[in-house]
Amino acid sequence: MASVEKPDHQAKLRVRDVWELSYDIEENIDKFMVQIDHESSPKAQVFKILIERCKTLTSDIKIRR
Repeated sequence: MASVEKPDHQAKLRVRDVWELSYDIEENIDKFMVQIDHESSPKAQVFKILIERCKTLTSDIKIRR
């Protein structure tokens, strides 16, 4: 088995930044979804379904990791 290099400090910082960004994005999507919940138009409902599906797919990716 090949040895794996340990990530350098810069790589660790990037990973942390991406991790934080992903949580910020998820939080903003949740806030947006709360706003859409109060909309009754068909377009808002279709958009809500799309966002929920995207969240499910990204959650599946996190679980596989």
